[in-house]
Amino acid sequence: MKRSYKEVEPSYRSVATLSWEECDSVTLPCQLWLPRHNNERPYFRFESTDILHRQILGNSPVYNICIEFVDLAGETTSITGFGIFLQDFEISFLSSDNSSFTSFGGEADELFLVEEMLDCFSGSRFEFFLGDNVLLEPKKWRVTHRNGNVEIRGHDPHVQNINTLGEVTFEKRYYEIEQPDGAIATYSKLVATFDNQKEMNSSLQISKEIFPLLDDYLLLCSFAANQRTQIFGWEIYSSGKVFKAWYGNLSDQGVITKDKHDLRSSVLQMRDFSNFIKQASESFTNLSKPEQKIVRQAIHRTQPAPHRTVESAILSFFSAIESLILLFRKQKKLEFTVPKSTHWKKLEKKIKLIIHENSEYFPSDEHLDSLIKMLPSLRRVPLDIVYSKCLLERNIDLSDLWPVFAEGASLSKIRNRLVHGEKFEEAEHDALFIAMDHLEIIAKRIILSFLEWPTDSSNISPSYLSTNGWSSYHNLNEIMSRVGRCDPPE
Repeated sequence: MKRSYKEVEPSYRSVATLSWEECDSVTLPCQLWLPRHNNERPYFRFESTDILHRQILGNSPVYNICIEFVDLAGETTSITGFGIFLQDFEISFLSSDNSSFTSFGGEADELFLVEEMLDCFSGSRFEFFLGDNVLLEPKKWRVTHRNGNVEIRGHDPHVQNINTLGEVTFEKRYYEIEQPDGAIATYSKLVATFDNQKEMNSSLQISKEIFPLLDDYLLLCSFAANQRTQIFGWEIYSSGKVFKAWYGNLSDQGVITKDKHDLRSSVLQMRDFSNFIKQASESFTNLSKPEQKIVRQAIHRTQPAPHRTVESAILSFFSAIESLILLFRKQKKLEFTVPKSTHWKKLEKKIKLIIHENSEYFPSDEHLDSLIKMLPSLRRVPLDIVYSKCLLERNIDLSDLWPVFAEGASLSKIRNRLVHGEKFEEAEHDALFIAMDHLEIIAKRIILSFLEWPTDSSNISPSYLSTNGWSSYHNLNEIMSRVGRCDPPE
């Protein structure tokens, strides 16, 4: 949480139980500041006059918390936090008896809050707070002014039918929040809302039954918009209670400035989004759980990251490609040259015997042992062979892009140079940026094929890139020739 806790009144004051490991715990006075928008995180502040607490609380890097808060009306609020890293220690000495007063704070990775609700209704009302997504932006939004007045502007909220969740409405909410210096800051929040007849009885039930369905959908939306769209929290009204959650290890730049993302950066056009998300959701759901995990990992590695360098981007995009090729390997049973391990062991034994019979070819025993240690790699089908077969069978056209595997300056060899820590000369730097761009397009075209959506109906098709003057097409052969020695160092 970037704000100073001293400038804002806490949301709750109570007594909290901090626990760590399996059975150790301590009870302390506590204050809690809840986030007012996506750019803040839940923040705890603890107080103690017991010097033993300072010694005990240094025994673990992270803590969990439990609070039972009862207001003047007798209504109970249960608060549970996980993964609190304690920091910001402040020690004040009391002159009267030479004792000390210690305060310290921390942010929770996950925070769950349950409040009693007076108004009861059948079923459940869900509100999930999300990061931005240009393809989910509604034409209708809600503004909450600093005086508490709510104003509806625009029209036509964005509505999508999501698996078993039913119709989900996406709306944009704006909040005017007064700052300590008197200035007014405006924050935005994309909210997914829907009703469901199923009663929710706990935060754990929501996390296991509802959260994954929306999270899978947002994963595909993130890919389509080329914009990370994560769930930062929720409010669920069900069973006479309000369930709230915040994911403190996530935050978003919610202050309204000029747009940082538009449809030109997206993988899909708005006109194709509804058909894409329907097809992609069906294809993703049809994958097994391990296969979904691989595709999810690949999509995450192609998403924009604010502090990524060109070198880390190349490695990230190449890793996404490798993950997808691994999925193809498993589907087509192309992991091993000799599938049965018993057969491989017999063959390996014969190869070792031949190596030892020809020991005179090796300068030393270390050289001979090094070759023997490399034998297990012979059982793996080479990545370039599986890659080529994947492109052929899935009809993926990459002929307009920098080759991943080829003689000369292929993308795989550039990746190998980075992995081995080889220095790139100044004349090669421009080529690295072009290589990064091409790897990103390659990874995303392969992802589209696994989601069973045609590349030609996307913003990364050869025709779209060519028509819109994609700069990384220009002088590609000349740029490739700038890359000098492409093999990793000996």
